[in-house]
Amino acid sequence: MRLTYERLDCIAQFNADYDAHAVHALVDENHKPIIATFVHREGRIGMSGKNGAVIKSLGGTRFWKYDNDQLAIKDGLRLGSAMSKKAASLGYDIGGAKTVIFAHNMREDALPEVLNAFGQKLLPKIGTYMTAEDVNIKLLHMVYLRERAPKGVVGGYSHDVSATTARGVVIGIKAALDVVFGSIFAMGDYGYAVRGVGSVGKHIVNMLYDLGSRRIIIADPTDGRAKDVAAERDGIYIVSSDEIYDAHADVFVPCALGGSINESIIDRMSTYVVAGCENNQLATAKDGLMLHKAGHVYAPDYIINAGGLVDVVSTSITGQPIDDQLFTIGETLKQILTESKRTNTPPSMIADNMVK
Repeated sequence: MRLTYERLDCIAQFNADYDAHAVHALVDENHKPIIATFVHREGRIGMSGKNGAVIKSLGGTRFWKYDNDQLAIKDGLRLGSAMSKKAASLGYDIGGAKTVIFAHNMREDALPEVLNAFGQKLLPKIGTYMTAEDVNIKLLHMVYLRERAPKGVVGGYSHDVSATTARGVVIGIKAALDVVFGSIFAMGDYGYAVRGVGSVGKHIVNMLYDLGSRRIIIADPTDGRAKDVAAERDGIYIVSSDEIYDAHADVFVPCALGGSINESIIDRMSTYVVAGCENNQLATAKDGLMLHKAGHVYAPDYIINAGGLVDVVSTSITGQPIDDQLFTIGETLKQILTESKRTNTPPSMIADNMVK
């Protein structure tokens, strides 16, 4: 496969989610994009990595078979924007970006070849962007990429960051529950409906179970994944990915691929709190208002799922303790949800105004 560098900014501009992104891509002989990095913003000064590299934007790399190129581009644009918001919420002087590998445009065995080209042909063009693992990209892929990329632009390769993301989500869930119900109940006293038990979702389920909850309803479209999480544990119940929306629980925990909350779904939900690791949970910005009007307390996704970013920045750039920044996630959510309660304003709107 012969891959060449190309800018896709002009293609991105026809998408409603385009927001002045710089889109760097590698395309094949037919000019079909194979991999693209969607840089939404760069920090004015950036942050210096441990080996001297200056990082101005950061975001993971995901490997996914989309139905078409436009959906892949839309996802990359939205994910890059969400990373900018996530970095801003933590006070980092870096912008957001996301890399998408268009699995639907390549051979099934071509991932090593694409990662090799990513490291040698694409990352040097950007220079100030750091990436880490995301959906379907594992630790071993990051190690492989690091050996082929410029020094200092691959983070998260020393350990699996999904557990840290899950810890941040659980901290955020507790913050939301404390605002809604006060702190008179322990987390184990609540019931949870978790949609998606992949790399982060399964950690969240395990943590909630260890905290004492025996009312955990889970769903996952991948055969066997939910069964593995629930195996030999009383109090974890499996339903379909559609039935999970009708579950009787206190907290709905979306942990799938994005856009799972829309107008028709909100009408079915009976949970008090919506708080999970999924990126871009709201299908549209309007759905944040609808959630609020329907009485659901929504923990903005780019706030509560920032644990992975915290991990990469802490281990690869600043060296600051991870737990200190994870604590910030809970405190920020409490401020947003308390202000929402005081002013009757959707949390999604308060969070957007804050990060802007």
